[in-house]
Amino acid sequence: MKKVLILLFLALIILGLGAVLGAGKYDFSAKSLRGEFALSRLNKPALLYFGYTNCPDVCPATLYLLNNALDELGLDAQIIFISVDKQRDSLKACDEYAKYFRTDAI
Repeated sequence: MKKVLILLFLALIILGLGAVLGAGKYDFSAKSLRGEFALSRLNKPALLYFGYTNCPDVCPATLYLLNNALDELGLDAQIIFISVDKQRDSLKACDEYAKYFRTDAI
């Protein structure tokens, strides 16, 4: 089971790397506490995770697994948390939530 999870996360990282390499073609931007975020400005592979801060179980469990997989594999990659609950999730709440799982998360 552990090998399957590692392979899954490795595939996600490869997809994230593809997004970085093709960022000019598929770029998008969003607001963050650090200013406007854009895929084209990433300087390392990233995993995009869509969720919301009030998610009771799936979101925190997935972010925890992603963080552990990156650490276990020794990969220098970022996790980018994108909220799908614009009405309840402020930029500050999203930033604090993402940083709880990984300090360099956006």
